[in-house]
Amino acid sequence: MGAALAILMIFLLLGVLLWLFDRDEQAGDRDQLIRDVLWVEQALQFQFDSERTRLSRLVADVEQGQVSPQNFTVQARQFAQILPEIADIAWFDEAGRIVAAFPQRVAGEEVRIEPDPNVLESTMLLHRSGAFTQPWLRANGKAAIAFVAPIVRDEKRTGQIIAVFTLDAVLNQHVPWWIAEKRAVNLKDTSGKVLASRSTIQPSENAPSHTIEIGAPLREMTLTLASYRERRSLAHNGLVVAMVVLGLFAAAGLAARERQLRKRRAAEIARDDEFAFRKAMEGSLLVGIRARDLDGQLLYANEAFCKMVGYSLDELIGKSPPMPYWVPEQFELTRRTHEAVLAGQAIGQGIELKFQHRDGHKFDVLIYEAPLIDAQGVQRGWMGSVLDISDRKRAEEFARAQTERMQHTARLVTMGEMASLLAHDLNQPLAAIRSYQTGLENRLQTPDVSREEVAMALQAIG
Repeated sequence: MGAALAILMIFLLLGVLLWLFDRDEQAGDRDQLIRDVLWVEQALQFQFDSERTRLSRLVADVEQGQVSPQNFTVQARQFAQILPEIADIAWFDEAGRIVAAFPQRVAGEEVRIEPDPNVLESTMLLHRSGAFTQPWLRANGKAAIAFVAPIVRDEKRTGQIIAVFTLDAVLNQHVPWWIAEKRAVNLKDTSGKVLASRSTIQPSENAPSHTIEIGAPLREMTLTLASYRERRSLAHNGLVVAMVVLGLFAAAGLAARERQLRKRRAAEIARDDEFAFRKAMEGSLLVGIRARDLDGQLLYANEAFCKMVGYSLDELIGKSPPMPYWVPEQFELTRRTHEAVLAGQAIGQGIELKFQHRDGHKFDVLIYEAPLIDAQGVQRGWMGSVLDISDRKRAEEFARAQTERMQHTARLVTMGEMASLLAHDLNQPLAAIRSYQTGLENRLQTPDVSREEVAMALQAIG
């Protein structure tokens, strides 16, 4: 009876331990799956933002007449080499005819690159920035989105530039292998239809998965990650664990499990620390960073700089001097400093200026400028680090005022000491003179005063 009860207790303990282990493993797998989904979503958002910036620069060059149709084809080919997810990129004139494109087409040919015309027309209202269209299925059955930007010259639309991105290629290029080897990555529409996939093998319906909605430009789409490996049933795991545990001492089994959990927790902590460190480096800088091209046009500004001046990134990108955060009273000084930086005369030294926040208050900044060099070693502009030194300036001013007050107090103390010493030195002879005068006066009132006594007193007074 005692042995049976002991065996029953062992099986009950094994069942409880197995249930706890399975629940812990499910929670860990679920957390990892959610982190993978968020990582992929952030990677896609970052990539689309980067591609939008690159294409916006190309549109700006076309508007300014710096890019000919031949140069456009060359740059479009370079875009396609750098970004394989670009299927088509074309420059259309106002009548919708091709001016230049890659892959190349006949100039003047009337070709549309498939996005919804209503979406294309709405994006024409945007100047310099452009917009992404809603996803659609191309003639080859592949889902795609397009970046559409109007070409505006002298406040008049003279054409448009359209770049088409294949969603399958976007996932293949920007979903890392260490996620793709264990997860199926799918982009779906609102009805649940798969528009793009990173994998040719789809996991079963029972496989763990997680779905989130994606913001612009993939609005009204969801991102789903599903594990390839199905979890084994609790009963199957229970039999395996029971056979192993029955062959080992309970203490050895518990110790092994504890070591495994410690290693797992250490690995998760290391992974979370690495992820947090990367995110902190990307978005937690307190120093304002801005980048300008060789003509002084603003190319980039981080969040700290935008908060510093009170303007959003969209309001600052593409701006040329005078900047909205320049102080009107120091406009000429700021302009000369700006020209000196562009001429390379203010490199390696801190520049102190005043900036004006959007709400009107002014603050002191210290700026360090450095050349902005691309991967080919060519200078593309200037990179500036902007520090708000208003607090430091106020502290220095307060310290200077404190020093002046202390010096003034010290002078007053010294003056008081001198006055006290002078009064003391004057009081002694004057008191002696007064004493002799009083004594002489009293002596003269007596009838038997002699001339010698009077002379002696007068000599003492002298």
